[in-house]
Amino acid sequence: MVSSDFENKDRNTEDFEKNENPIDNNPPIDDREEKSDTPDEETLFQGASLPENTPAENIDDDTRKELEDLARLFQEEYNKTLKEAEEKGEESEEDGSEEETLEERSETESVLNLENLCASCGVRERDLSCVEDYEYCSKCRNDMINRPVPLVSRLFKVLAVFGAVISFFLFVLSFPAIEELAEGDIAIKERRINSAINHYSSAINKFESLSSDDGLAKGYVFEKYIPKASFVKARLIDALYKNGYVTYVESYVDTYFEDRLNNPLLYRVKKLNDEAAELSQNLKKAYDIIYDDVSKRPNNLPYDDLAKKLDEMKNTPVEGESKKGETYRKVASNLYKYYIASLSGRDFSEQIAMLEEIKELMPEAYWLYGQNLASIYAKAGEKDKALKSVEELKSYNSEDPMPYAAEAAAHRVSKDFDAAIAAAEKGYNLDPDYGYECLRQKAIAQLLKGQYNEAYETMSFVYEAFLDMDSEDYFIGDMGDTYAITCLAAGKKEEYDSVVELFESYGYNQRPILADYAAGKLTIEQIFLEGKADVA
Repeated sequence: MVSSDFENKDRNTEDFEKNENPIDNNPPIDDREEKSDTPDEETLFQGASLPENTPAENIDDDTRKELEDLARLFQEEYNKTLKEAEEKGEESEEDGSEEETLEERSETESVLNLENLCASCGVRERDLSCVEDYEYCSKCRNDMINRPVPLVSRLFKVLAVFGAVISFFLFVLSFPAIEELAEGDIAIKERRINSAINHYSSAINKFESLSSDDGLAKGYVFEKYIPKASFVKARLIDALYKNGYVTYVESYVDTYFEDRLNNPLLYRVKKLNDEAAELSQNLKKAYDIIYDDVSKRPNNLPYDDLAKKLDEMKNTPVEGESKKGETYRKVASNLYKYYIASLSGRDFSEQIAMLEEIKELMPEAYWLYGQNLASIYAKAGEKDKALKSVEELKSYNSEDPMPYAAEAAAHRVSKDFDAAIAAAEKGYNLDPDYGYECLRQKAIAQLLKGQYNEAYETMSFVYEAFLDMDSEDYFIGDMGDTYAITCLAAGKKEEYDSVVELFESYGYNQRPILADYAAGKLTIEQIFLEGKADVA
C-alpha cells in the first residue's frame, strides 16, 4: 500500500541521501520564473512524484505507480474543490484581477467550511480576532478602513447633519405651540372642553407668530417649513362644535379655511361646518316664527297660535333636506316651543316632554336641552332625575359650571340649603367668567337661610361684574329680579331703585313678582320653593 511504503524508514534510498533533500533544491514558488500567473489545471500536479533531480531509473515500477496514483488523486480532489467554489461564486475578483493568485488558490484548497470565508472577497478566512462572528478578513477590513469616502457620500452626510440641526432648531422654536396642542388633546380626552378650546387657540396663535413676517422665525426656511397649524384649527372647530358654539364654528371655518373645504384632508371640518350651518338655519327659522310676539308682549304670548306654527314647521319636510336636516328641523321647532311654554308658564310636564324629545333626537347636543332639563326636574321637585341629568351634563364637559347651578337648584328646592351653596360655589370656581348663574343660586339659598346681607353681597358682586363687561342688558331678567329681591330683603332701597331704573331704560317695567314681594304679598319661600320655584 502507498501509506505503508511512505512509513518505511528503512527503505533503500541511496540516491536520495546524495542530494540530502532533493525537494529543497527547487526554488521557492515566489522566486520561480513566472511563465503565467496560474499553472494549467491539468498539469499542476504532473511530475509531483518525480522531483527534478531524482534519477528515474532508481524508482521501481510499483513506487512509480503509487506516486502517479497519488498525483491523480490530488488532481481529482483539487478539481472537485475548485468546481464547488466556482458554483458558489467564491472566486475572488479583488484588485481588478480576473484570475486567482497561487497564494489565494492555495487558501481556497485548504478551506473545507465555506462559512468561514470572508463575506467580501470569498477567498480568505474571516478575521475573528477583532470581533466574534466578524464577517470580513483582515485584508478586506484594512481596505475598507483606508478606502476614501466618495465626495457625494460626504456631501450627503453634511446635508443630513445640517437637516438635523435645522429640524432641532425648528422644534425648539415651535415647542411652546406643540406643548399647547398636546395640552388641548389631553383636555379633550378628559372632557375638559373649555380648556381644550383655550389650548388650541393659544397653539394657533403661537404657530402663526412663528411664520409671520413680524415673528421670530423669519425668512424662506421658516415660512416654508413651520406648519400653519391647519390641523390645530380643525381640532379647535371640533371642540367648539362639541360645546355648542355653532355660530363660532361657521365663523372660524370661514376665517381659517375660506375656499379650501373641498380638500379631502378637511373632510371633518367641512362636515362640521355643513352641520352647523344647517342647524343654525333651522334654529333661525323657528326663532323668526316667535320673534315678533316675544319682543312685543312677552308676558301675554298667544301660546296656542305660536305652538301650532312651530308644529307645522316640525312636521313639514323640506325639499332636498338631508336626514340630519330633518332632525335639526324637529329639534329647532321643539326648542322654541319649549321656550314659549316656559314664558307662558305651562306645566312642567309639558316642558319636560319637549326637552326629552330633543334629547332623543340629538343626544350629543346636550347644550340644547341639558341645562334646562335638569333645572326643570329640580323645580318640579324631582331631585333624583335632576341629579341624574346633572351627572350626564358633567360627563359631556367636566368644566361647564351650569350643571352645578342645576344641582344647587335641586338641593335648594328639597330645602338642603347648605348642599345648594356648596354645589353653587364649586360650579363658580370651575369657571368664574361664566359661572354667574351659580352665584345667583347661591344667593337664593342664602335668602332662604335668612342670610339677607350675604345674599345681597353675592348678587351685588354679580351686578358689578356685568357693568364692568358693559353687559348690563344681559343682567335684565332672572339675574336682575333676584338682585332686586336681595336689595329689598337687605333693606337696600337706593340699590333697588337703581336696578329698577335700569330695567326701565331698556323698556322693561317692574315685574309683578317684585311689586308683590315689596308689598308683602309674597314671601321668599313662596317665590323660590313653590310654583315655578324661581323668579322666571
